[in-house]
Amino acid sequence: MAETLQSVHQALRILTLLRRHDDLTLTEIADRLGIGKSSTYRLLATLKTDRYVDQTPARSYRLGPAMSASAEAESAAHCAEVAHPHLVALCAATQETVHVSVLSGGHSEYIAGVEPDRALKVSTRLGSAVPAHAAAAGKILMAALTSRERDLLLPAAELTPLTDRTLRTRAALEAEVETAGRLGFARNVGESEDGVYALAVPIRRPVGRPICSLTIAGPASRIEVGPGEELSAREAVLLGRLREAAAAVEADLRY
Repeated sequence: MAETLQSVHQALRILTLLRRHDDLTLTEIADRLGIGKSSTYRLLATLKTDRYVDQTPARSYRLGPAMSASAEAESAAHCAEVAHPHLVALCAATQETVHVSVLSGGHSEYIAGVEPDRALKVSTRLGSAVPAHAAAAGKILMAALTSRERDLLLPAAELTPLTDRTLRTRAALEAEVETAGRLGFARNVGESEDGVYALAVPIRRPVGRPICSLTIAGPASRIEVGPGEELSAREAVLLGRLREAAAAVEADLRY
């Protein structure tokens, strides 16, 4: 009985560790928890069988489907709650709508938002979702995924167009996602809806992948767009505000 309880305790420690840190190797898990590698391997094999953990092609481990859905939902809900005062401040500073979004399947879902008190604005649409390939939030969050993981989210080679500006192919999406990951932000200029502009940055965990994204959205007529990867003066101001707000949310999430 004592040995069984010890195994349960060690398995829970592994799950807790993987909840805080994505993609750890067998050696990293064993070293961080002070468990022998052979014992760690046996525990991971059991957890993998029951889909509590998954093993990546690089042989590292992360939470599996049996754990990740509930853990991600809890993390996202906490992020939305912590972010709210920062959303209010960001909206007041920019006079544009601000959102917190998460990836849900192949979609970007709005889980929190604040909109300005002005006639011409983008609505918050909390609880609604748009295809991830047509959203700035979706693109910046997909930048943290592997190509294989994006294949699972969006298996079709051709992407569903929402406007004339929507990316149509996986090749075009991969190029834009790579750019978003390199620059640390993503844009959407009329890709999900004509006349709507959005700029998104990730909200990151201390270690691992982003929890969610932070987006500023407004009428495209009000926000000049820079050429290529360049930002206009207005975009540069908005990006600076976004990054400051995201950093403030991340700091609050650590406590």
